[in-house]
Amino acid sequence: MSDALVQWRQVAPQSAHNLVFPRQDGQPWRLTVDLERWHKIQELAQIAHPSGRPYYLHEARHTAATLLLMAGIDPSIRKAIMGHTDIKTTATYEHATVEMARQALEQVVPLIRPAAQIEG
Repeated sequence: MSDALVQWRQVAPQSAHNLVFPRQDGQPWRLTVDLERWHKIQELAQIAHPSGRPYYLHEARHTAATLLLMAGIDPSIRKAIMGHTDIKTTATYEHATVEMARQALEQVVPLIRPAAQIEG
C-alpha cells in the first residue's frame, strides 16, 4: 500500500494544499464529488453500516484511531497520524474493544491470585 502511495505522489497533480488526491488543477474536490466517491468505494467493497446506509467518513476516523490504539502505536504517533494537536482529541476517537478489555484483565489476574492457585 505504501508503495502505491509513493508512486501516486510522483504522478499526482501538484497541490498548494498538499492534498493526496487533488483535482488536476491541484485544488480540493467539491464535497459532493468526494462524498459520492466515498460511497462508491464502500459499494464496490460491499461494506455498509448495519442500518444499510453508507458509513460516514467521520466514522472511518473513529475506526482508524481505534485500530492505531489496538496496534499499540505510541500516543504521539497516533495523534500525528490523526492530525490532532492534542492527544485528548485523539482519545475521543479511540474506542476500547472487548478483546482489548479481555487482554487487559488477563494481565491483572496474576496480580490478584496467589501464585499457588495459578499453578494448581
